Amino acid sequence: MYVDIRHHFVSDHIQKGDIEIMFVKTENQLADLFTKPLARDRLNKLGIELGIIDMKNVCWYLFDLLILLDYVCAAFKW
Repeated sequence: MYVDIRHHFVSDHIQKGDIEIMFVKTENQLADLFTKPLARDRLNKLGIELGIIDMKNVCWYLFDLLILLDYVCAAFKW
């Protein structure tokens, strides 16, 4: 019964033009970030698109990591 009510509610709003249904390709489904286990590259891409991951901060973290790696390599003479 609840599904019927929701269906008619949404259907009515589509007919009124309040809601527009659009096709979204699988690779652009932002909700996947919250609903599925994802590969790291896909997780990062969706996080950036949603504004959850700030690329400026990621770049600084990578820079700091490279500096730390340089110190470690120098300490062990790698």
